[in-house]
Amino acid sequence: MSKQNPYHPKQVLGELNKLYKQGFIRALDYQFARFLAEQLPEEQDENSQQGLVLWLGALLSFQLGAGHSCVDLESLPSPLFGLSEKANKVEENGLLSAAPRLPATDALIDVLSSSPLVCFRSSADDAETIAPLCLEGSRLYLYRYWHYENEVAEYLKCLNTVNPLQGSPKGSIKENLHNAMERLFPKDIDNPWPRVAASLALKNRLLLISGGPGTGKTTTVTRTLALLLEQAALENSQLHIQLAAPTGKAAARLSESIVAAKSQLNVESTIREKIPDQAKTLHRLLGVIPGSLSFRFNRQNRLHLDLLLVDEASMIDLPMMHALLSALPDHARLILLGDKDQLASVEPGSVLAELCAHGNNTFSRHTGNYIQALADMQPEIDSQLPDSALANSICQLQKSYRFHEKSAIGDIARKVNVGDARVIDAYWRKELDSTGVSIFPLREAEATLQGAYQQYANFIQSCQKVNAHVDINAQLSAFSRFQILCATRQGEWSVAEINQWMEDRLHQKGLIDKNDWYIGCPIMITKNSYSHQLYNGDIGICLADPANQNQKRIYFPPVDPVSDPAPRGFLPSRLPPFDKVYAMTIHKSQGSEFDEVSMMYPPQDSPVLTRELLYTGITRAKKSCVIVSDKGILKTSIQRKTKRDSGLGQRL
Repeated sequence: MSKQNPYHPKQVLGELNKLYKQGFIRALDYQFARFLAEQLPEEQDENSQQGLVLWLGALLSFQLGAGHSCVDLESLPSPLFGLSEKANKVEENGLLSAAPRLPATDALIDVLSSSPLVCFRSSADDAETIAPLCLEGSRLYLYRYWHYENEVAEYLKCLNTVNPLQGSPKGSIKENLHNAMERLFPKDIDNPWPRVAASLALKNRLLLISGGPGTGKTTTVTRTLALLLEQAALENSQLHIQLAAPTGKAAARLSESIVAAKSQLNVESTIREKIPDQAKTLHRLLGVIPGSLSFRFNRQNRLHLDLLLVDEASMIDLPMMHALLSALPDHARLILLGDKDQLASVEPGSVLAELCAHGNNTFSRHTGNYIQALADMQPEIDSQLPDSALANSICQLQKSYRFHEKSAIGDIARKVNVGDARVIDAYWRKELDSTGVSIFPLREAEATLQGAYQQYANFIQSCQKVNAHVDINAQLSAFSRFQILCATRQGEWSVAEINQWMEDRLHQKGLIDKNDWYIGCPIMITKNSYSHQLYNGDIGICLADPANQNQKRIYFPPVDPVSDPAPRGFLPSRLPPFDKVYAMTIHKSQGSEFDEVSMMYPPQDSPVLTRELLYTGITRAKKSCVIVSDKGILKTSIQRKTKRDSGLGQRL
C-alpha cells in the first residue's frame, strides 16, 4: 500500500480508529466503517479509493446519530464529525487525528459508482439491487433509511389523493354538514382556521394541523372528530377512532385534553360517547415485539381502525412514521397534530416540519371552493396548485388563546421563531413581575437556582403533610407548576449538575436524606413499562401511603382520571428505570406545560443550541419564563435553525 494514498481502505480505517479512541466519533460509527471494509474484496489495489466510501459510511452513521436521515454530498458538514481545528491538534496517547479532506462531489460520486457497497436509485429506477449504502442524486443513505423515506412519501401521496367524498357534498348531507359546522365551529372572523381544518378533514383522508401553544389544537380536533362522526351517521357508516401520541406523557395529556373538550361539545350524547378519550403510545398501538425492531401491526396485519389521530407529531421520527403508515388500513384517515416549530424527533428525521413546509394556508381552487361551501369563508387560492398537492391537507392555526397580543411569552416565542435575536436585548434583566419573561447572564445562575431551591423546599415540606389520596393528586399537580429546563444532560448547568446541586442543598438544610428514598423525591421514568402502564417521561413523587402505615411509595397520576381518579402508587423496588427530575432537558419537556419555567444554558456554544430548542423551552411556560445564559450564545442560538439532511420533502 502506497503511503501516498490517503484513501486506501486500510489507511482510512486507521484514521477512523484514532478518531474513535480519542472520542471524536462513536464506537458505532467506527464499527460500521469496519463492517463496510469487510464487504470489500480482500485485496485492494494500492491505488484503491474505496477508503472514501468508508469515510462517508462513518460520516453517515455519525450524522444519523445527529438526526439526519442522509448525507448530502453537495453540502457536507464542515468540519467533518464536528471536529474543530483545536481538536485536530490535540495529541492523546500518541494518537494524532486530522479531519479528512475529501474530494469534490463529482469525484466522490465517481468512487461511489464503482463501489460494491453502494446501490443507486432514481425516481424512475425500480431496480431491486440492495447494498449497505444507497445513493440517490447527491444524497447518500443507509439503504434502510432510503427505504423508509421513499415509502413514507408514497404512503402520504396515497393518503392525500384518495378522498372519502368525491366532489362537494350535495343535498341534505351538505345542508346537515353545514349546520353541524355552524354549531360546532361558531364563526370567528379573527380566527377562521379551525373551520378550515374541519372542512379539510371532511374532504381528505390526510390532515395535518400545526399550531403553537394555546392555538386550540385539541379543541379544534375534538370538534372535528364530532363533525366526522356526524358525517358518518349521515352516510350510515361506522367510524372507529383511535388516539395516540409518541410518549406516555403526551398520550396522557391528549387524553386529559380530549376529556375536557368533549364536555364542551354541542352534540348529541350518542356522538359524544363515540369520541374516545384514552390515547395510547405509538409503541403500544403498534404492538411492541420484545427484542425486535418490528411491530405486531404492520403491512401484513393492519390496525383495526377507521381514523387515527396522533398528537405531538413533531416528536415522530422517520422509522416510526414508516411503521405507523405501514400499519394503517387502506381506507383509514390520518390526522397529525403538532407544532412544526418545536424540536424535531431525537431519532433521525423531522417529518412534521418537512410536511408542513408544503403548506401556508393557501389552497387549490377546488379545495378552496370546498372550504367556502362548508365553512362560509374563502381562503387564499393558488390557481396553479393542483388538488393533489400536500398543501391542501395542511392547516396552520394562528391565533393563540394562551398568550394575548401583549404577552411577553408569546412575543419572545414569535420573535425567536423568525430568528429575531434583538428580542434578547428587549428582555435582558427585565423585572419578571412586569413582563413574565426575564433573561439573566450566567453569573446570576446561582441566584436563579436559589429561587428554584426555595420552591422545591416548600414543595417537599408540603409533601410531608399529605395524608389522603385527594392530597396526593394535589401534590402531583403542584409539582407541575414549576420546572427547571436545561439545554444539555451533562456539563455545566446541565440536568445532571443541577439535580445534584438541588439534592445537595436540600440535604444541607436537613430536608432530605439523599442516600435514601425521601418524601417529596421527584422522578421521571426513562423507559416504557407496559406492564406498569408507566412510560418514558412520566413523572412521579415519593409520598407516604396513608393506607399502609405511611410506607413510602412512588405515586403517579391516574391512567383514566375520569373513571378512576385515584393516583397509582408503586414500591420503589418495582419501578422501571428512572432519573431524578428537579431539572429535565428541554427535549424531555415536550408535550408538557408549567406555570413557571427557569431555563439554563451552558457557558459554551454548541450545535445543539438552536432556535427550535429555545422556542420549545420558552413555550413550555404559561405564566413566566426565566432564561439564564450568555447573551452572545443565546443570540447565536436564535440564528441557528435546525437543518436535517433529508429528501422526504422533495419527494412530496
